[in-house]
Amino acid sequence: MLPIDQLTEAAEALLAANGMSVSELYAALLLDKRDADTVGEVFLCLTAEGDRLLRLDLTENKIEEFSLTDYTQPYVDSYLSACRLLAVYTPPSGEPYTVALGDGTNACRGRLFVFLSVLEALLRGERMSGDEALFAPLRKSTSKKSKGSVRRRALRRVLPYFSKNRAIVALGFIMMSIEMLVDLVRPYISGRILFDSIITEGGKWHDLSSLFACLFTLVGLALLRWVVILVRQICVPRMSTLACADLRADIYTAMQRQSLAYFTQNSLGRQMQPLGSDVQMMRSFFTESTFQTVIYSVEFLGVGIMFFLLNWRLSLIILVPIPAIILIYRKVFPLLRRLNIRAAREGSAVASHVNDALGGIRVVKAFSRERDEADHLSARLERLYRVNLRANLVDAILGPAVALLVYLASQAIWGVGGLYVMGEQLSYGDFCTYLGYIGMVFAPMQFFASFTTRAGHAIESAERIVRILDATPEVAEHEDARSLPAVRGEIDFSGVSFHYVPQRPILRGVTFHIAEGEHIGLVGHTGSGKSTIANLILRMYDVTGGRITLDGHDVRDLSFDTLRKNISIVSQEVHIFRGTVADNIRFARPEATDGEVIAAAHAAGAHDFIMALSDGYDTQIGGGGRLLSGGERQRISIARAIITRPRILILDEATAALDTETEKKIQSTIDRLTEGRTTIAIAHRLSTLRNADRIIVIDHGKVIEQGTHRELIEKRGKYYKLVMAQTSLALAGINDA
Repeated sequence: MLPIDQLTEAAEALLAANGMSVSELYAALLLDKRDADTVGEVFLCLTAEGDRLLRLDLTENKIEEFSLTDYTQPYVDSYLSACRLLAVYTPPSGEPYTVALGDGTNACRGRLFVFLSVLEALLRGERMSGDEALFAPLRKSTSKKSKGSVRRRALRRVLPYFSKNRAIVALGFIMMSIEMLVDLVRPYISGRILFDSIITEGGKWHDLSSLFACLFTLVGLALLRWVVILVRQICVPRMSTLACADLRADIYTAMQRQSLAYFTQNSLGRQMQPLGSDVQMMRSFFTESTFQTVIYSVEFLGVGIMFFLLNWRLSLIILVPIPAIILIYRKVFPLLRRLNIRAAREGSAVASHVNDALGGIRVVKAFSRERDEADHLSARLERLYRVNLRANLVDAILGPAVALLVYLASQAIWGVGGLYVMGEQLSYGDFCTYLGYIGMVFAPMQFFASFTTRAGHAIESAERIVRILDATPEVAEHEDARSLPAVRGEIDFSGVSFHYVPQRPILRGVTFHIAEGEHIGLVGHTGSGKSTIANLILRMYDVTGGRITLDGHDVRDLSFDTLRKNISIVSQEVHIFRGTVADNIRFARPEATDGEVIAAAHAAGAHDFIMALSDGYDTQIGGGGRLLSGGERQRISIARAIITRPRILILDEATAALDTETEKKIQSTIDRLTEGRTTIAIAHRLSTLRNADRIIVIDHGKVIEQGTHRELIEKRGKYYKLVMAQTSLALAGINDA
């Protein structure tokens, strides 16, 4: 098969159950969603004949077939944090319509585009050999060895956070070493020495003083062990708390570095998971599981040595279940890991759904959708429950199965050891010592039985954390980025093209010039690319073709500080941060003085209503600013924008969500602010652009008209039609009233 994905054992078994084999396939792609809302493992496979597409649903254990003669024009559609393979289905009778052949998350996007290329080649009658350049990035991930090494590197990448305080780590290992030595010594003292040398008549130390000395020694060892554990449990949590704080800080910093695309492509629940449960998983693994792994491994080795020193023949019995235990781990652990991955994704989906529903609670209540939202959440929780139930069932079988094997081996030792004692081939004290060490075998074996599950969870968490820490932003500042001492505000678009998703262009060869201090209006239908132009000027995204210059410099060569401290944007979507009114205004410029904050509020027409609040500028307005009206939030947003004293002001539907009276008040404020600044105003209400120096009309990602309001009206083109349409609607509203 072509080097995209290799079938798992479960997928091969499903093929075999349907009378097929891997040799009959041309290419395979593993997707991690069953549909838009449900996670699950699904393979899309192209047959070797090139005539069919197979959909192997490993969750439902079924295969669906699609004839490539009926499905044409395939393409990949991306939305939020997911992607889909779509195609046009032509039924025997009726109109063609679009269907989804497969769904996946961002993790599948790159391979899905490669699969699409293979599918398109087949539809053209062409075949690929697998040596093409588009397969090169995938070859590195095809070997199990490389995948395993990547997972181990993820754990090693996080480890330094928990080993940073070397003194505490060293103290923890010293305490563990003492605890381990105490555990190894106690059975020997209470067995061979107490029974054979003290209690047994004729023993080496058969007297009362030796008996009490031995008992006091055992009590002293128990107290020492308690002190050691206490010290370790005080020091290690302190170290782990500091490590978690550092790790969370670095994850948050790495998230802040990411481009806007990262936040639009990943749901809030998926963004929060690394900061929350994944960090906690790392804390548990490195401060509990790792310490226990070391102590149990050394202890297991010490107990094994003692076994063979006491009676090597009897010790061979304990080796009998080990091959069976290893076989169980090799068979069960891959299944358990897949279930843990699915459980994590379902948990992330539940968190995203809750965040979305609670964030839009006003809309939910306005349409009486509380019961529907509860039902949707119940359905997601049911899927999470089923996945967790399967994972817990596998885990519940794994642990007791291993414990049973160890128990059977220990019972065999009881029987054989009893025969040795009765035949005087083994002393009673040695046998008691042996049994004491047998008791020490159970805890390590039970721990290692569950360790695979813990390690699987830890690996998944580490991979998610490392993906964020090491992620390269799609839009990054160049190492030699230039900082301009002063910005005039001259902007040039030269043949600019852009798309969020391949095959779906947003801008197509856009070219225009904005002079210093010019007031430009951008007009066009929804989705024509107006807001995209604003995002490209700010370098929220990078162009896919052409170039944008600021004062003659390509924006990609300028520092982010130069761009974003000289360009301010006021958008329709206003976000108010948790804190005071003053904190929100000086958010863009934290060093601003109280006088500058008040001056910005005056300029934005916000001072009067701020002073009417309970504590004026010190009023706590909470996350989202729900205690403020829409016009008040917008004025604070304007004050936040102008406190930076920008040379370029972008108004992206700044008054679209406001009523007419409030819009007029804010519009007069905006008109004052635009004086002497390069201004780009994006608006659907064309009346707000009458005073613009020039209006640029965008349609389907292209510039189709430019000119003043009067010039474009006289031209009677697209702009004229938009104005007439809005005028007709306004007149119709007046007549209806």
